[in-house]
Amino acid sequence: MTTSGNFIINGSPRVVVHQMVRSPGVYLKRQTDAKNRDTFMVSFLASYGSWLRFETKRGSRVDNIMYVKIDNLRPLPVTLLLQAVGFSYTDIIDAVYDPLLLMDTRDAVGWVQSRNEALIVMMSLLFPTRPATVKAGKKFLYDTLFNPRRYSFSKVGRKQVNRKLRLTRETDYLTLTPEDLLAGVDCLIRLKAGQTHLLDDIDHLKNRRVRLSGELIQTQFRIGVNRLERVVKTRLNDPAVAASFFSRSNRTGPSCTPSKETSCNEANKDGKSTYP
Repeated sequence: MTTSGNFIINGSPRVVVHQMVRSPGVYLKRQTDAKNRDTFMVSFLASYGSWLRFETKRGSRVDNIMYVKIDNLRPLPVTLLLQAVGFSYTDIIDAVYDPLLLMDTRDAVGWVQSRNEALIVMMSLLFPTRPATVKAGKKFLYDTLFNPRRYSFSKVGRKQVNRKLRLTRETDYLTLTPEDLLAGVDCLIRLKAGQTHLLDDIDHLKNRRVRLSGELIQTQFRIGVNRLERVVKTRLNDPAVAASFFSRSNRTGPSCTPSKETSCNEANKDGKSTYP
């Protein structure tokens, strides 16, 4: 960056300007499918991190199934995700507006008996070619939704989520919480039950915010550091690189020879290492 605040990219000066973007938070939307039928969606938009949305989907066998999609992975029934994060059947039934609207979703995958079983079923559906384990499922959920280094609403987004989902116990966590997921499913059920007054106008200025140039630069810097971290971890996990590293660490440094006027002890009086 120059003293004038410009960035030199490919020999040309460039400047970072402010951007007006959609504010992070949660949005309730209505869409129309190919057969001109209404479908509803509850979308969680983070300041940075994975995107998550709950949506209704009509099928040939059932009238309505509620799915959750994380990034571009396969859709999952919402009941399976709620069980995977630790909610029991009683907790889900007591929290939602109309439990009967969840019956089709539950029947689509079946009702598992425990959280560990839900984690295994979830991983087998998301990654069919990988071995499904409880440890892998917990790690996936934490890294994708609950890790503050990889997911954040920002303070503005967290206030918007607390207000929109009408959480009785507001939290200051900038990541998603299991209560956010349960409240999102409840909002989707309310939309399906006809409470369309909850829908958002995503083009309204109240749902927009200005990203300053400092925030944009910070975002790009964080992306670069994360890429560097992944490269370092990949290199260290390579057996050939690891063997080369440990072989170098086992080498001894240059020792003092009798031809030198000072001994090794005299050379180390000031606390410096004999290694170059």
